[in-house]
Amino acid sequence: MRRTKPYKQSIQDMVPLKKGRNRKTGEPITTTKGRPRKIQSPQEFDRRVDNWARHCLENRIPMTRTGLCLALGLNSQKSLENYADDPDYTPSVSYAKLLVEHFYERQLSTSRVAGAIFALSNMGWSNQQYHRHAGPDGGPIQSQNIVKIDMTKLDDDTLEKLVFAIERRRIVRQSNDSNTTQIKP
Repeated sequence: MRRTKPYKQSIQDMVPLKKGRNRKTGEPITTTKGRPRKIQSPQEFDRRVDNWARHCLENRIPMTRTGLCLALGLNSQKSLENYADDPDYTPSVSYAKLLVEHFYERQLSTSRVAGAIFALSNMGWSNQQYHRHAGPDGGPIQSQNIVKIDMTKLDDDTLEKLVFAIERRRIVRQSNDSNTTQIKP
């Protein structure tokens, strides 16, 4: 492409603007360069959000973040986040996002919840369960398998069965340790 006019731009214009403070005066550096906002005031933002929400409810259209961005005239969700970074717009953006979350939260009470769960998990909700297993005072779990049997009160038949069971258990443990000896019933 051929330029019709010579390139006349000062070096100061070519250097990217830095955020921070002026080195000489100490004043904050502010810039007025850039594209003007599509939505000029928080009140206009609120009015557009209310109109969008009313339209969605009247026509039974799902409230989504992308639908919100399109209704506000924004071309990306990042643009919506840029408005959220401005302290004047933060409450308005939070309210708009809350409307979308409320829509999906209401869908959790229906029979088709998979899409709502997915959408809410992308909005920061968590569907994890945490189980903590611990012993006394948060220490390790201690188990004791101690069985006390008064051998004097057992008859001979019961004693033989008990000895057989103990011997069998000992052999099974050995086979599990060495994987060589196996007992077949």
